Amino acid sequence: MTIHRLSGAVALAACFAVTPALARDLSMAPGFAPGSIVNQGAESFANKVTELTGGEITFTIHPLTLLSVPQMLNGVRDGVADVGTILPMVFAAQFADVNLISDLAMLGTYAPAMAGATTEYILTCEPCLDEYEKNNVVYLGSGSTPEYGIQSTKPFVSPDDLRGSKLRSPNATFNRWIEHFGGVALTLPGNEIFEAVKQGVVDGALLSSGELRNIRMIDIVKDVTVGVPGGTYNTINIANVNRDLWHELTPEQRRAMIAAGAHAIAETTVGYMKDGAAALEAARAQGIEVHEASPEFVAASQEFVKQDLAKIASLASDRGVEDAEAKIARFSELVAKWQGLTEGVELSAEALGELYRKEIFEPLIGDDYAM
Repeated sequence: MTIHRLSGAVALAACFAVTPALARDLSMAPGFAPGSIVNQGAESFANKVTELTGGEITFTIHPLTLLSVPQMLNGVRDGVADVGTILPMVFAAQFADVNLISDLAMLGTYAPAMAGATTEYILTCEPCLDEYEKNNVVYLGSGSTPEYGIQSTKPFVSPDDLRGSKLRSPNATFNRWIEHFGGVALTLPGNEIFEAVKQGVVDGALLSSGELRNIRMIDIVKDVTVGVPGGTYNTINIANVNRDLWHELTPEQRRAMIAAGAHAIAETTVGYMKDGAAALEAARAQGIEVHEASPEFVAASQEFVKQDLAKIASLASDRGVEDAEAKIARFSELVAKWQGLTEGVELSAEALGELYRKEIFEPLIGDDYAM
């Protein structure tokens, strides 16, 4: 697949006036519950497409009913849903190159920067786009959660606090972080975390702060630690379009979806940030202790992240990713670039979406994208 840049005469900011076409109502499957941040991101995508097409395209959204998260890739591929939210980490075999970036989530802590770096990387990564093409879906950007902390039934403030403790981890990279400090890592599905902590199966879980309310961890934890392990869930791919449908759309309709993709990942990322901040305040008000990790712990964690890059490269190579070390170096540069680009930008979907559109979507996606 060739990555095409936008010609000078065509821009995403161009007028979205469309030639006469039949109105169509499309199906969208977020895979998350109504009211969740992901579902809000999906709604924002749908509303923006409808706005930009002057009502030619509308959506019926099916939260949790049409496709579950594990069913999503095949469902969008086969047209069960026209558009769906795909989490590549759930589909390791199909997204070896994309999931290299998922494995590098600990390189950053600021969600808007991680969303920008991830989206720019994937849109300029031919093997990544090839993986989407092979699965008959079109990629339109990645949102990100805030940084991960520890939500637990006892304090975790220093490295020694992890020794012998059992913590739920979201993936293999975080597993290694826990084990590096002498803890025991357990990988559990999201719907099992609450009961595992409540029943003492684990002492806590590595989660972004919004999960205090989203999965009601606020009802059972006594302590929250921020500052470690850091990292984000940076591949929340809100809008992935069935490729056959994509080819049926007019160029103007595809441009509307591209612009809506920039808006949706901003909406999702900002939603997670604001939700997380509100959840931490609610936890404090409820008497939960919110701890800052000790400087020693933060420094040791950052050193682990640097050392672990070699392991990530080795594992990626084992699963067929070529030039993994060079790809890691490039993503690291993009994280640094986006830390600078997002510094001082208003934390709103409008401001962040405009930044993503101007810096990523407009320069990198042309009318022949995914055609």
